[in-house]
Order: sequence, then structure tokens, then C-alpha cells
Amino acid sequence: MNVAASLLDDLTKHPSRVAIYEPSGKSITYDALYRCAVAQAVRLVNIGVQPGDRALIQIPNGIELTATALATMLVGATPVLCELGFGDRVYEDRVRAAAPSWLLVSPTVELLKTAPLAR
Repeated sequence: MNVAASLLDDLTKHPSRVAIYEPSGKSITYDALYRCAVAQAVRLVNIGVQPGDRALIQIPNGIELTATALATMLVGATPVLCELGFGDRVYEDRVRAAAPSWLLVSPTVELLKTAPLAR
């Protein structure tokens, strides 16, 4: 069992409790977070993400980031979280060091082209 599988198992213990509250007022229960992470893991496998891959995740903090990181770990890949606010040099150094196989971005990041790799 990997870390994500263990975390997901814990999520099923309190399905109706709120897992995450976002400043916007949006929230998600443990059950919904569990289902979201599993669904995203299936999509990641379908696009070719494999155990051992590294996936750079450029998603703002919140529900989407949490579900994506859990899904990545559930597949057996390593999530590499990279804040969008890093300066280009720091950001590029981290990307080089991580050598990710995949770039997972939020539709907002892709639309705005704010992340150096999404430009």
C-alpha cells in the first residue's frame, strides 16, 4: 500500500465530514474528495502516467490540488508541487532538479499562461 492508498483509506472513515474548506467558501467532504482522487487517478493512468513517473503540479492550493496530488500518488507517481509565485529562476531550477515526466496544470493556469512551463 502506498501513501495515497493509506490516506484514501483514512478518508473513508468519516465520509460525511468536511475535508477541506477553501477561503472562497467552497468545501468538499472526505467522501467526495475520495471519489475525485480515484477518478483523477483513472484519468492519469489513461493518459499514460505510470508508477515511478514524476508529475509537476501547477495548481493553486485547495481542493483541486489536494485531489490531484492524491491521485498522482495513488497511481504510484511522485507529485512535485511547485508554487506558481516563484520567480522564473527559482522555478526553473526546481523543474530541472525534479526532471518531471508530466506537467499537470489547472485549467485556470493554462488559460492565463501564468506558470513558466505553461507559457
